Amino acid sequence: MDRITGHSFIPGLLPERAIILDLGANQGTFSKTMSERHGHTCHSVEANPEVWKRITPTPLVKTYNLAVAEHDGPVHLRISGNSESSSIFPLTSEPSAPVVEVEGLTLASLIKRLKLPRIDLLKVDVEGAEVGLFRACGDDLLKTVPQIAVEFHELIGLTDRDEMTSLFRRMSGLGFAVLKMSFSHHADMLFLNTTLTGVSRARVELLRHVDRNVALLGRLLQRYRLR
Repeated sequence: MDRITGHSFIPGLLPERAIILDLGANQGTFSKTMSERHGHTCHSVEANPEVWKRITPTPLVKTYNLAVAEHDGPVHLRISGNSESSSIFPLTSEPSAPVVEVEGLTLASLIKRLKLPRIDLLKVDVEGAEVGLFRACGDDLLKTVPQIAVEFHELIGLTDRDEMTSLFRRMSGLGFAVLKMSFSHHADMLFLNTTLTGVSRARVELLRHVDRNVALLGRLLQRYRLR
């Protein structure tokens, strides 16, 4: 198990030259790390135009100023003073946040636009738009992705808890192990496609109860050492 910018995934399940779709790339740290550390190709999608400009494109990191949404068409993005917090939903802490219009695409339309032959790892951190993103995806598309690392935003009120729970049930029914890698809320979720990856039920239970707790303990110890 590895964790980059708060997103957990299993690097050993990725092919040698993986294709990674990074939705909500922010300044590109996740993509930069994955490309430099493992040599994977990363498609970095960031909706905030000013933050998108800070992503450094490389031969392995492709960048796109787009919003992934529930429908194709323009979306109105509220620009937060925090580069990680701009959202298509009202920001309660910043009611007067400026708004910009950005092209929005569903995940299916984005994959078609980018001409991606496959996705080996999908990372989703889209400030409340995650439930709508999945709602717009057909089952057949989701079942082609081996690993999906998602940050949900129910803690700050951008993600509806009931819709989130319903999505977890849906993903489980599609053959994904729904793994919560964060402490108490759902900021670090991994949907693991057990059919595509061949991960056994026993291994899933180890990931859920052993790997997760070891990782959490490691993070707690690191925080303690930094004090």
